[in-house]
Amino acid sequence: MRVRDAAAEISPISEIVASYGLRPIDPAVQSPDFDLPDLGGGQGSLSDFAGRWVVLTFWATWCGPCRWEMPSLDELHQSRQAAGLSVLGVTVDRTVEPAERFVEDYGLTFPNLWDSSGRAAEIYRADSIPLSYLVDPAGRVTAMSIGARDWAALQPMIDELLELVPAGTTDPTEYEVAGAPLELPSTLQPPTAEVVLLSERPEVGESFSVEVRVRWAGHFEDYLLHPPRIQLPDEIEQSALTASTRSSDGRNVVVYRVDLEAREIGTFALNPVELSYTPRGESEALVARIEGPTVGVTEATLLGLRPRTWIAGVAGLGVLALASIGLARWQRSRTTRTESGDSELHQELVRRLDSARARRLEGDTRGAALLLAEIELELGVDGSAERKALDRLVEGARYGGHVPTRDELDGIERRVGRRVRKLEADSRQAAREALRLRNQES
Repeated sequence: MRVRDAAAEISPISEIVASYGLRPIDPAVQSPDFDLPDLGGGQGSLSDFAGRWVVLTFWATWCGPCRWEMPSLDELHQSRQAAGLSVLGVTVDRTVEPAERFVEDYGLTFPNLWDSSGRAAEIYRADSIPLSYLVDPAGRVTAMSIGARDWAALQPMIDELLELVPAGTTDPTEYEVAGAPLELPSTLQPPTAEVVLLSERPEVGESFSVEVRVRWAGHFEDYLLHPPRIQLPDEIEQSALTASTRSSDGRNVVVYRVDLEAREIGTFALNPVELSYTPRGESEALVARIEGPTVGVTEATLLGLRPRTWIAGVAGLGVLALASIGLARWQRSRTTRTESGDSELHQELVRRLDSARARRLEGDTRGAALLLAEIELELGVDGSAERKALDRLVEGARYGGHVPTRDELDGIERRVGRRVRKLEADSRQAAREALRLRNQES
């Protein structure tokens, strides 16, 4: 497969898809066929859709940009299915259950197949996702889409293609048997990474680190790399992220060090690791999935003894008496510090809230939404559903080109405004408490 040369004469199909931001494949190449289990039951193949226009998309439940674009893909499928367009999804999830739940939760109506072995993804060079191909009624790949996009906005493009080549009017040829991978430009070869756990048996409360060592197949200039994200269990939290460069085996390496801390004893999978990057000349981010390590967290010790042993040895009335005296003094100093700290935090949040509102007035809707989301995440989000909704909004605005709606922006601005006002009230309450303690002391 080759992407068209700008100086060469291009086909009407290429002109249409290019005008809507897709990469034309000119001349078009025959699509390799595949046969995979259908998430709805049975089997499915690309050749089942011969004679129709097809949007073939590779996705996974762990891919944030994939989640963002799924509703628009379903909207495109429903609006143009009767006219001769089909959307066919292929999930590359390692297990089928998350994909089945995803399709049900999102109410997807287009067919989705499970590429359990990864063979179809390999043939179609879906090393990073989301990645979609536009297949014509004759079974030829005519264009590709890199990264997430609003597919519902491409309905006019589909109408133009259907008018140019109506479904069923082109005699479909025999599909090629899946063989060698399609040829793609070298700049689409994704970076690779090695994930290394630096401490295999950390203790509860002890900081430990994971290194994500990223290498390029081409040049560093081919990609804009975004910090990796590790999907962590609830018992593990991230405390810091740093980056550095080094040379290994004559190749440049970017090393991300992720500092983590465990709150409970047990064995936990730090998996998957999502590597997000934007190829040169593209505006949409791609995500590569990297297998993460497993960490075993042990009980904390001091000089080889468990904490309960030390507690039994040092407990006594004298220690408790001293602790109670110190506690009273600490409480007074802490109240004073809290008064000052809460006031400074409130002032900083008010400044950032005003900045977000100013961006909105200037028409920078995405920038305002990202700044408001950043404030809300710092203040804390109650409930997993609310956190997922906020994550989807951020991922869509940052990676998918999604412009938040007025209702979305109004909602997040109201929530953040309430939290900031509550912090102000808490700050005033702390000031009153500090004044009461000083009056008692005097």
